[in-house]
Amino acid sequence: MTAHHPTEIGPVLDLRNIHVSFNIGRKQIVHAVSGVSFGIDREETLGLVGESGCGKSSLARAIVQLPPPTSGQVFLAGLDLTAMDAGSLRAIRPRIQMVFQDPVSSLNPGRRIGRSIAEPLRVMGIKDKAEITSRVRRMMTAVGLDPGQYADQVPGRLSGGQCQRVSIARALMTRPDVLICDEPVSALDVSVQAQILNLLNRIKADFGLAMLFISHDLAVVKRVSDRVAVMYLGSVCELAPVEALFSRPAHPYTAALLCAIPQPIPGNRRLADITVPNDFPSSTGLPSGCRFHPRCPRMKVPCAEQPPLMSEIENGHHVACHFPIQ
Repeated sequence: MTAHHPTEIGPVLDLRNIHVSFNIGRKQIVHAVSGVSFGIDREETLGLVGESGCGKSSLARAIVQLPPPTSGQVFLAGLDLTAMDAGSLRAIRPRIQMVFQDPVSSLNPGRRIGRSIAEPLRVMGIKDKAEITSRVRRMMTAVGLDPGQYADQVPGRLSGGQCQRVSIARALMTRPDVLICDEPVSALDVSVQAQILNLLNRIKADFGLAMLFISHDLAVVKRVSDRVAVMYLGSVCELAPVEALFSRPAHPYTAALLCAIPQPIPGNRRLADITVPNDFPSSTGLPSGCRFHPRCPRMKVPCAEQPPLMSEIENGHHVACHFPIQ
């Protein structure tokens, strides 16, 4: 099943200087996302990684305007979502969809699978029952679910992997341009993770999707991504093609994350061990200068005084660091 690919120039999804802040008290403000910019092309997967609490999910929700970012712009195929009123947003929402972390809780437990997958069509105003049934059956087949066996089942009778296939099918029913996957395999067994990752790689090509894949698991991100953005305390500190980032990380934080990946052969590391303190600064009191400098083993005086700018060190490889790893 192949989606129609409209003619377009530039990235399908384009984020420009996105900021997200929350008030948690009279005087406390959480700076969840600070100045994030990147684009994703059609049939490209951008992996977004970072520690829990770094702002990955807040960024995902800002992209779909739930809620809108505090400042900055989100462009979908050249259309500025942040400038739209509620009616215009409702009309364009089918073109950007999400797959969530917990596949079971993301489904209505009392609604049969076929009806859950069909729900986006009903929301869009499609009433032809024959067309709905036909599209549901084709989509279930596309994600590896037998319509005859599963369409009348409820989520409680399915495994976690099967429920995630249902969630993916439901997201694809609107034939979106962009699919945002927020930790889509972290709740699944390792063997099932591989099946879902293979499925996501296949549907990206079949449907011509631009995909944002959010995870804290670098090994998973490496398998599914074309490029990777590393996020720390609300900001992107490194953005690179997947092979360049894993073989030649330029930011000390990226290198520390890679060193934390378990190795099948002890001592067989391509990078020198880099460790950082566990103290994670609060988003309500951000460090001056580089946000990573209180934990950075390469910290020097300028790091505490001046925020580093994102710069390109080689083709497509960008890093925000005063003293990047050579």
